[in-house]
Amino acid sequence: ASDWSSEVCSSDLRDGESDDEFAARKKSEGVIDATDASILYNGIEYTSTTNNFNINGLTFDVTAKGEEMQFTVDNDVDGIYNKVKDFLKEYNSLLKEMNTLYNADSTRGYEPLTSDEKDAMSEDEVKEWEKKIKDSLLRRDDKLSAYTSNFRSIMNKSIEVDGQRYSLSSFGINTGDWSERGLLHLDGDPDDSTTAANSDKLKAAIAANPEAVTKTLAGLGNELYSYLMKAQKKTSTSSSQTFYDDLTLDADIKTQKENVKKMQQKMNDEEDKYYKQFSAMETAMAKLQSQQSYLSGLFGGM
Repeated sequence: ASDWSSEVCSSDLRDGESDDEFAARKKSEGVIDATDASILYNGIEYTSTTNNFNINGLTFDVTAKGEEMQFTVDNDVDGIYNKVKDFLKEYNSLLKEMNTLYNADSTRGYEPLTSDEKDAMSEDEVKEWEKKIKDSLLRRDDKLSAYTSNFRSIMNKSIEVDGQRYSLSSFGINTGDWSERGLLHLDGDPDDSTTAANSDKLKAAIAANPEAVTKTLAGLGNELYSYLMKAQKKTSTSSSQTFYDDLTLDADIKTQKENVKKMQQKMNDEEDKYYKQFSAMETAMAKLQSQQSYLSGLFGGM
């Protein structure tokens, strides 16, 4: 801890004293300049402007010079357990959504509605019809299938920690029935009816070797993140941070718009051609009718 004195200088004013004279007077009065407190913790020196230290979540005060203190720190088993449980919950939610989108019902026969078709249906019927189409947009999508497959593959891997390999199954985390398509269950989880009765291996592992648990989960999480970042890299057909070939889609949309424009112009040209033909025919019919009337009048007079 810092060395300090309870005595104070009789006067903080120098009264015209030089630096040397001022220092000599302070020494004669027993005044010692304050210094930062310092401690040696696990072989590393830390300093503080006060006698209060906060290191790695530990807060303590030093009260005497040369004092030796020992700490016993227990692992926050419940805290780590809840973090793992939250991670699994989010992972299952994401995987379940992707599985649902990929295995959506077929919408054969459900074509986009025209304005006349919408007018003939109720608002709820239109919403239900359009929702059916939207829900099936990623049905049997190749890229979505690749993502879910890679997710499951990564989560089945093992991670090396201090020379030993650990997987999720090492801590009582396993997949369920095949119909769930890779969802994970935690043994002994009271919120999971399928595994609540199983022995809780995760809490025992956290208490015995928390580093193995945290490093295994962190390693798998990093692999998931790296895979997603790689999947979203910019390519010649897609922009950065996109899963789909948006550049190709933009080019296709532009081409289709140009095709529609050309077809519209072609239709307009055809309309103009037929309008001219009908106009010419009407003119010819009018002339024929006029000649017929003339002839009728001529023969009638004779």
